[in-house]
Amino acid sequence: MRSVVFSFCFLFCVHYLHAIQVSIHTSTFYSGNQPYVDVGFRILAGGLTFKEAEDKKLTASAGVTITILDSTGQFVVAWEKYRLIAADLTAKKDLIDQRRFGLNPGNFILRMDFQDELLEGNTFGIEKKMMVHTLSKPSFSSVNLITAVQKKESGPFVYNGFYMEPFAFDIVNETSQILHFYTELYTSPTQSLDTSATGIFRFAVCEGFEPSESSRQVLVKYKKMKLNQVVPLSGFFDLNKLVSGDYHLEIAQIDEHKKVIVRGSSPFINRNFPADVANVRNYNTEVNNSFVGKLDSALLYYSIKSLASQVATEETATLNYALSEQATLDVRRYYLFKFWKDRYPVQPESAYEGYMKVVRALDNQFYSAFGNGHQSDRGYVFLKYGKPNKVMSIDDEANTPPYEIWYYDHISKTSQNNVRFIFYSPMLANEYELLHSTCRGERSNKQWEIQLYKNSKSEAINPGIDATEMGANWNRKARKLFEEQ
Repeated sequence: MRSVVFSFCFLFCVHYLHAIQVSIHTSTFYSGNQPYVDVGFRILAGGLTFKEAEDKKLTASAGVTITILDSTGQFVVAWEKYRLIAADLTAKKDLIDQRRFGLNPGNFILRMDFQDELLEGNTFGIEKKMMVHTLSKPSFSSVNLITAVQKKESGPFVYNGFYMEPFAFDIVNETSQILHFYTELYTSPTQSLDTSATGIFRFAVCEGFEPSESSRQVLVKYKKMKLNQVVPLSGFFDLNKLVSGDYHLEIAQIDEHKKVIVRGSSPFINRNFPADVANVRNYNTEVNNSFVGKLDSALLYYSIKSLASQVATEETATLNYALSEQATLDVRRYYLFKFWKDRYPVQPESAYEGYMKVVRALDNQFYSAFGNGHQSDRGYVFLKYGKPNKVMSIDDEANTPPYEIWYYDHISKTSQNNVRFIFYSPMLANEYELLHSTCRGERSNKQWEIQLYKNSKSEAINPGIDATEMGANWNRKARKLFEEQ
């Protein structure tokens, strides 16, 4: 048994692991005065496991559980559990689906759990509060922001005969700069309506997430429509010239003096680096004369690629664009420069150089035939949470692949004490996979011990598909070491 303590310095927060990632989307509409909630989600392909058949076709499968509870969390109002399968794929793709629930007005808790069925321990869970309002006055439904529209009669994400696919994480990125939208206005839920009446509607892209009287409108359209009990409203904006930032789409019915009668809105993030580059003053002098101007094409690409660990999930589309063939050398230079300038405005070059030293050190330390060391699971954890206080490396336990346990006395990012990570090397190479962790937001695998000792599954306590713990053995020490204080 060897104890190893790493000496690299910690700089930044990252995310490399193959972990399931899900964008959740909820919207409320009404049929008469009866509300219903559409619960939609997108499981990103990058966090799923795909199985390749002999004909090279790909398959992925996820277990989905949707639970709606009352506001106390004690009573289940609605529940659905099922498998979502994508088969015969020629390329990896996101899994998307939607379920509809009829609810009475009130406060609820939505709980969603996802399981990658092709990778043990690759799970995701989320809980959020929902409020369903009584329809007692003219109101808009939820305003849905849509990335793809096509004619379709029925199915998930179908409204008024059209399939309307929502954006992931409400982010409009370089690959899709057309923002479609859909909402419904319920004009007179408690009284009769003059069927000859018309209404004026204003659609506006405004700065900032939250609508206010001072919100600046950057793109505006108007439309006049006949009023009915339900008025479906749809349209689109071309955002190709809109710079990156936080925005919201506002839908409003207005009078002839442009006074708002009723409004609805939905926030979104725009990521558009080509527009940013085109709108940056002194770009050539400030960027090309900086440290990024010294980098050749290969080093520039490598430096940007290494930042995959640094960006949040919702920012990966922008990173992917900077790495794509569409991105020019100027766009890549701007991306790298802006990344470090935003974080270290005084000394961005020093920050960049210090980071790259760590990246190269991790490449050497954790190198394997499967890729650069800083892109490995161990590299991810080290870069994100810093140097562990202690590392136990076990490579002499019989009938068990080599494994490592990393101990953290405290992780400030999650405000946790006594955090543990266990990695193992099932292929007996220098490629260690994260098997289980007690860190919030990282992979949690209740069957980690069964997976580690899979050659001795029959010795598990209560053996079977639900087994979570191995029986005692004179040389079996992983759980004891993992739980060590």
